[in-house]
This record gives sequence, C-alpha cells and structure tokens, in this order.
Amino acid sequence: MEKVPSYVNLRKKIKCNEDKKSSVIKYIIESGEKIYDGVVPETVDGARFNLEDGWVLIRPSGTEPYTRIRVEGRDNNIAKGLLERGLKLIKEALKT
Repeated sequence: MEKVPSYVNLRKKIKCNEDKKSSVIKYIIESGEKIYDGVVPETVDGARFNLEDGWVLIRPSGTEPYTRIRVEGRDNNIAKGLLERGLKLIKEALKT
C-alpha cells in the first residue's frame, strides 16, 4: 500500500473593506501569473494557482471584511514561500 503524501497547510486573512474586494481579486487574477511562475489561476472561487509543489487560493471572505489566503505545499519551506508571495500580492492589490 502506498503512503499518502503529507502536505503543509497555512492560512491567513488580511483586512479588506467590502468596497475593495472585487478590485483586489481582479488584480490578483491579472497579476498572479507573474508571481506564481506563469500559472493561470482557476477563478471559480477567487483565484487558485495550482503549482507543481502545492497550491494557493486567494479569495474574498463572504461574511467578513477580509481577503483570505490558503496555501498547501510539499513541505514547510514551500508552503511559507507560497504564502509570502501571496501576501505580497494581496498587499500590492490593496494599494491600487
């Protein structure tokens, strides 16, 4: 029997006013490819970038004034790197 691989999950939420949520997610969809190695995001529920060693989901909260980011990586360093790049992208989007 093969062992199911274990991945590291990290998540954060960043304050984002309701009136900024749509412009923030639009910026992330348009600019995220540069941050995540040319990967085009799936946009069913926010922006999800499926990468070789993990994935990133950035989406506006439906119930609170936040944008949420959740990442999963093969190991802790990969997950932290994905999270850091995503947080940087969200902060850039909030400035627009």
